[in-house]
Amino acid sequence: MPEELDLFNRGNQAYYQERFKEAIEYYDRALMIDPVFKDALFNKATILSQTNQNEHAVEVFDQFLELYPEEKTALNSKAFALNQLDKFSDAINCYDRSLRIDPKDVEALIGKAMAFNDLNRYNEAIESYDKALAIDRNNKCALNGKGIALGNLNKPEEALVYYDKALQIDPDYKMALINKGTTLDGLNKSDEALHYFDRAIDIDPEDIEAIYNKGFALSNLKNYEEAIKYYDRALKIDPKFKLALNNKSYALKNLKRYEEAIEYSDRALSVDPTFTYALDSKGIALAELKRYDEALMYLNRALSVDPNFVEALNNKGYVYYKLKRFDEALELYEKLLKIDPNFKPAQLMKVALNRLINM
Repeated sequence: MPEELDLFNRGNQAYYQERFKEAIEYYDRALMIDPVFKDALFNKATILSQTNQNEHAVEVFDQFLELYPEEKTALNSKAFALNQLDKFSDAINCYDRSLRIDPKDVEALIGKAMAFNDLNRYNEAIESYDKALAIDRNNKCALNGKGIALGNLNKPEEALVYYDKALQIDPDYKMALINKGTTLDGLNKSDEALHYFDRAIDIDPEDIEAIYNKGFALSNLKNYEEAIKYYDRALKIDPKFKLALNNKSYALKNLKRYEEAIEYSDRALSVDPTFTYALDSKGIALAELKRYDEALMYLNRALSVDPNFVEALNNKGYVYYKLKRFDEALELYEKLLKIDPNFKPAQLMKVALNRLINM
């Protein structure tokens, strides 16, 4: 047996046993002997992508594609690595190269749709998903992806139709279960959403997205103690999960445990100092402790990141109200209502403030 083939086979054995570093060493040794060893080059790039070394993976896929430019599997794999690097436009270009070779490549159509979705080009995403579904109408990934794009276009009822279609094909399709749950929660059907999160958690008890979203739904149902249990479960998996940290802060604030709420806002801010929701959460918890100057400092920090952040505008208005700075509070609520005319707390406060000012 040629030495390079023996090294390649040893690399494959290490690969199958998930000894990835060792596998790459064998492939590299094989490539020293035969620099155009197709399978060794491809497997090396694939391992790099699987182990989140995507910059290096793209470089190796480029080496491969210089030698074998018509290999659509390598083009799709390179595009996937580019997606992981948030280089979505580059990924689309790569998928297009693959689709010129095979216009009916469902994998490329779905990957391209996902990249469009990440670029907030939702209609183009749907168009690409539809092309995939015209070829394979029972592709659960395309059905689920189309549901996501429809949800992003604020068409939740239509999104649910596609999640249900995906679940008819595979009742245990975890992604569709979670997406259906979050969509129902957004439609104020939190009780119903819990059922889908529970099904996802039954399938994978360590799925952080399902666990976190169950906590969020429980919080929406004002079951804050139970919500905290699920945020804690999520934080055991990822102690730096900023959404869980901040939403635990929110739940603690609603239980009037303000000092603890501030602690969890601070933990979220240690992960991301510009996280507007954590800045806002800390601000309102400080306000509840009557530490109004500190509250305004954090609310202003949130608004410096996002001047149209309605929750922070609302809470800053509340602080001004508590400080009896009624004119400034009214000005903030009027600004908020220009951004979101249906924001109910601001509507009520505007009425109350107009009465106070005109007394």
